[in-house]
Amino acid sequence: MILKVEIDLEDLTQDLFNDEEYSLKEGVISSIRNDVVAEIKRNCGEQIQTQIRSIVEAKVGVLIRETFLEWFKTGKVKINSKDEVSLDEYLTHYFTQQTGYTYTTTAKSYVEDFAKKFAKDLRERYDLTFAALIVRNLQEQKLLNDDRLAELIKK
Repeated sequence: MILKVEIDLEDLTQDLFNDEEYSLKEGVISSIRNDVVAEIKRNCGEQIQTQIRSIVEAKVGVLIRETFLEWFKTGKVKINSKDEVSLDEYLTHYFTQQTGYTYTTTAKSYVEDFAKKFAKDLRERYDLTFAALIVRNLQEQKLLNDDRLAELIKK
């Protein structure tokens, strides 16, 4: 005995959802469309956030550099749109506020020593970089033979 059963999915879905206007085809299409939109939003959202984050970080970095350069050029720090204080007063206040210690002559000498050492290190790095650039250019132009180069390296 062969039993043939035929089910009309449209009628079944209309009965399940109690809606004569509901169509299985439209329901499937709507579900797929919603899943695709959600996936696109998730993937694009991450990429957009990454791009925005990199742009913001670059602009903030430039702003910070410009602000520090302005502070060092003028020797003054703007606290708000009207008030300015000297860089020394600002750093003294910041040091005291952050550490709880008063900025004494000992702390001042420590900061000055640190700044002098840092400036000396930067000067030495610049000198070495400049010397290396000169030697490389002389060597590229064949104005410096290997014997002279060995003498320079020894010193």
